[in-house]
Amino acid sequence: MRSLSDHIKGVAIPARTRSIFLAGALVAGLAGCASTAPPAGPQAFSQALAASARQGNPRAELNYGVLLMQAAHSRRQRAAAVRWIQRAASANLASAQDRLGWLYLRGEGVRQSTVLALTWIRRAARRGAPAAQLQLGNLYSAGVLVPLDRVRAYYWYAIAARTTSPNVHIDNLAQVHAFAARKRQRLAAWLSPARRARIALRVANWRALPSVPYSGMVRLAFAG
Repeated sequence: MRSLSDHIKGVAIPARTRSIFLAGALVAGLAGCASTAPPAGPQAFSQALAASARQGNPRAELNYGVLLMQAAHSRRQRAAAVRWIQRAASANLASAQDRLGWLYLRGEGVRQSTVLALTWIRRAARRGAPAAQLQLGNLYSAGVLVPLDRVRAYYWYAIAARTTSPNVHIDNLAQVHAFAARKRQRLAAWLSPARRARIALRVANWRALPSVPYSGMVRLAFAG
């Protein structure tokens, strides 16, 4: 299994920038479902989750995939776990799209692909996932895996700082908004007032694409 410290697309990620991949991560576990097993026990819970996933419930597909990934000990088992997450992502569950992007970024259960990682993270961001929006802001502001682009970084931080989706419930949303606003403010000096005004207009008119409803918490501790 490759980590973020490995070379990605031939580009070594400096130690000082590795932490950006931790900021904006959705604290998953079992996003959108109970994070602890009911009294019936973990085996019964896993079986019920698998049954729901097989019936096409995207949240169950994601959560079952996460459970399988956590228990995986071989490449084949990790690949099987990814297939469930892929199904949920293809059903437009934003948290699954964000998770799938992370797996491609890390090369976990799939062949590492920066292109596919960014594709799925962008899809999640456009469907209102704050974790993915912050991740794009982090990537563009640091110039890691993508060209340095403070305009795009400012834009995605501004989106994460003020927008919400009726289908996305984030437990620490107030903290996410405050954090994104601070990151946006740090970039403000690099942009002209006219540029910031144009971005503000775009942000005001921005609307998230529909996502399967989900809930979760965004990890901010490592993002400074």
